[in-house]
Amino acid sequence: MKNTPSDFGLTMTPHMVTIDWHEANGWGDIHLQKYHDLSLAPHSQCFHYAQGVFEGLKAFRQANNDAALFRAYDHARRFQSSCERLAIPVLGEDVFVDALLTLLKADLQYLPDIREGTLYFRPFIIATEPSLGFYGRAKSFKFIVIACPMSNYFSSTNAINIMVESNYSRSAKGGTGAVKAIGNYAGTILSQQQAKEQNYHQVLWLDANHNKYIEELSSSNIFFVYKDKVITPRLSGSILPGITRDTTISLIQQNNFTVEESSIELQQLINDWYNGDLLEVFVTGTTAGITSVKKIDYLQHSLNFEQYLTAQTLAQKLSDIQISKTQNNQSWLTNLNCHKK
Repeated sequence: MKNTPSDFGLTMTPHMVTIDWHEANGWGDIHLQKYHDLSLAPHSQCFHYAQGVFEGLKAFRQANNDAALFRAYDHARRFQSSCERLAIPVLGEDVFVDALLTLLKADLQYLPDIREGTLYFRPFIIATEPSLGFYGRAKSFKFIVIACPMSNYFSSTNAINIMVESNYSRSAKGGTGAVKAIGNYAGTILSQQQAKEQNYHQVLWLDANHNKYIEELSSSNIFFVYKDKVITPRLSGSILPGITRDTTISLIQQNNFTVEESSIELQQLINDWYNGDLLEVFVTGTTAGITSVKKIDYLQHSLNFEQYLTAQTLAQKLSDIQISKTQNNQSWLTNLNCHKK
């Protein structure tokens, strides 16, 4: 199985889960259905006002051949935060996880063998009310879970090249950058396309206020490795609180290494690289996992990295937890055959 960002998510499993919400009745029941196209009116509000959010998480084949979702309840809580920010009805944590497990059970045969890949889940919710009226929360929503098998998101390389975006901003404090709103990603596509045309894998965004502090990539958080510590941008209200980011911080701390969350000025980072203090860079995300960075380009500066040991070590530790090769952090796993409602 080989996936790259260009073909990720093209082949879906044969089932999907839906739950409808209506203003008069609230949330309905979980429905497992054959995967099918949606029938929505062209004036449905999701098409015009982007009232919708999503999550992304994975299921892993376990060492005992069971299947488990990784940090499903943490994703459920972040999904709730996203819904609250966009005035969308909040779905209960248990219902969210039960919907995922329902689809996992139905399409279990599509979960790749251990170490060969994962089953990626995309839960999302959209406003389905057919109305162009812009008056607040829509009167109907649809929650959907779909899934696809995947391998390494950046399978064509062991390390990625990054371009720093200095003309546009991804998000501002007080906006929606800290949640997974569907509209957040549209504003990054132009920069991502321009980066792709110049053979970069991803775009690194700076803060909107000063255009000098590092925030995150279009779909990943970022970490910087020094001799005695690891630094990552602190959550400032415009950065997505990544689940893999949080996992990575925990793994670093469990290995008695210092991790700092702070404001990181790009120019200081460049100076640290020229001085030989900045040793390694890696990114984290549900699809990206823990991926090393080979190069960061900004204006006339080109920061090249040849050390990937920290990222590789953390990635191995993470993988061992996800497939239950180690008994550490087992609370992060929700096993299909052991889960009780």
